[in-house]
Amino acid sequence: MKYKLGKVIFDSQKHTLTCSSHVRELDPKSYELLIVFINNHNDVLSREQLITLAWQGRVVSDSAINKAVSKLRQHFETLIPNIEVISTKAKFGYVLSCPVEKVGYKKHKAIFSYTALGLFSATLLIVFILHIMQLDQSTGTEVTYLERVTAHNGIEIHISASRLGELLYVTAESATNQPSQLILRSTEKRQESILPLNPKYFHSTVISPSGKTIAGVKKQNNGCIITFYDIKQNRQVDTFDCVSMEDIKLTWQNNEEAIFIRARKSNAAPFFVYRIMLATKSIQQISLPLKEAQLGGDFLLAAHPSKNLLAYARYSGVNQTQVHIINSISLDKVATYDINHSLNAITWHVATETLYLANQKSLYEIQEHSAEVNLITQLSYPVHSISASQVGGKDVLFLSQYHASTQLQTFNINTKAATTVFANAALNRLPKKLKNNKTLFVSDIEQQHDLWMIDDGSPKRLILPFEFGFTRYHINHTEEYVVFEKAGAVYEYELSSLTLNKVFDATHKAYAVNYTNNNHDLLYGSNKTGQWQLWYFDRQLKQHKQLTQHGGYSGYLYKDKLYFTKREHSGLWTLNKNKEVRMIENFSNINWLNWQIINGSIYFYRKTSGIWSYDLKTTEERLVMPTPHNFVHQYTVHADQQSITYVHIQPMQGDIQKLTIQAHH
Repeated sequence: MKYKLGKVIFDSQKHTLTCSSHVRELDPKSYELLIVFINNHNDVLSREQLITLAWQGRVVSDSAINKAVSKLRQHFETLIPNIEVISTKAKFGYVLSCPVEKVGYKKHKAIFSYTALGLFSATLLIVFILHIMQLDQSTGTEVTYLERVTAHNGIEIHISASRLGELLYVTAESATNQPSQLILRSTEKRQESILPLNPKYFHSTVISPSGKTIAGVKKQNNGCIITFYDIKQNRQVDTFDCVSMEDIKLTWQNNEEAIFIRARKSNAAPFFVYRIMLATKSIQQISLPLKEAQLGGDFLLAAHPSKNLLAYARYSGVNQTQVHIINSISLDKVATYDINHSLNAITWHVATETLYLANQKSLYEIQEHSAEVNLITQLSYPVHSISASQVGGKDVLFLSQYHASTQLQTFNINTKAATTVFANAALNRLPKKLKNNKTLFVSDIEQQHDLWMIDDGSPKRLILPFEFGFTRYHINHTEEYVVFEKAGAVYEYELSSLTLNKVFDATHKAYAVNYTNNNHDLLYGSNKTGQWQLWYFDRQLKQHKQLTQHGGYSGYLYKDKLYFTKREHSGLWTLNKNKEVRMIENFSNINWLNWQIINGSIYFYRKTSGIWSYDLKTTEERLVMPTPHNFVHQYTVHADQQSITYVHIQPMQGDIQKLTIQAHH
């Protein structure tokens, strides 16, 4: 959605202000604040109202409000000097003092044709214009404030709802974040019941549109069965063997004669969507043609609860998503939408063909018969899952929300003791320890994910012209430079001068970039040939050379010998006279993110036990750090091999919220 604010154009999807050829990118708080002013552009907003609308009722100081408003004003002042956009009303608050107009709406189209015919008098024409303008202002979706539905200790996740308000969700305790109970709630009666199903073994649950049956995945003793649970009869029926599938998500066809499955064969394989006909138990793959199998696949899906429609979202690039809509009976294509950001949840309106999309804290919609993706509202916390229903005759969206926060802790290998290096309420990830007692890490301290450095105990953001994101990076041996990829291109950041240099462009589709042992040239993984292989980039000659023939993903050169992982196969590999040899069998491909080589020792992670070392000389394996409580497998082994800094997730709190919606057409 775009708005004209006086001479300035505000793009709510790109978070930018534009005047003439000058563009300002808004920081997250300025963006949230501007959305609040636009939604209330005729009102003077008190500090209390701003706290409720822009800070969601959190405790906020007057100075924080003053600073946020001042920063938003500065954005406008840079584009249109000496023009007041946000006015202060003494003792009352703030007001948006410029006219607000939605850009791109075809207003009064019918009026001009009637005027040409001269069918209306001037008085009737004015009345008609006002009527059309009033209709235009109600185009889209109106939302009310969030209303809390649940308040258990910990978080409530994996929500699904029937057409008439039966809400199914899983609780997870705040201390362990492990699934504990499967709960069915009647939102109309405000009654809850704990179902006799253990979410540890019966998961990926989804309630049917009628609210009579729950589908789920039963995993135990290395088996996998898609199972249906009759709520009234308290009876389970095993239906389909899913032992060859991982990361399963389910959704019901609206007539409940079929179930759709999103799954993949391993964590290195793309996601596919399948349909199982329940009467015949026949399965059919319905998405991701072979030519696009190198993509991440179709990772989200939602079947319409009352119409023959299925939507699924496909990775189409870095922060790029393609939403496909098909007829859920005939499987014919209905529509395709390209979205310029990632998504983490989708659901349908219960009665109409409006599709709702969540991207962290942003909620969007695609209305029926429309090609536009419109922002509905900004939320204070990221959305984990969403589901639509009707409660008391009103259309609602249920939102599962929580915000994870993590600490950086250091484990002493000799004393077996752990100490906290850095802790706050943000998501702190991907730590890298430097020799001078500094630590690099990625954090959303200022809402977007940036690269930070801890120096003498205090964090400092490293300024980049874009959001760093959850991006793997590598530091050279002299600790002068950091190399990383962004959308397939490779960049190098100099830590002393804080300057950024683009090494090569995105045509090489680089991933998992590392410095070589000459401290200058680069190794990287790429699927630019159609398969993931390891490549060497000679920076002086500006030449790219393929190193592997049978797969490669992340690698290091140590004493002129190549060690590497593969995307499709577990194990750590090396080249011996150009022949591939698997050195370590029990080496999961999740290690591409963190594994290291230090002074002849390879450090890597095993899910069931912890961080191990492998001596290249003796081939001896040794457990150096057992898996700590609430450990996230993101870590860095210090150069002296005496300590390990790792990510520790903190207890989380989150609730299910209800958002009442009213769509206008």
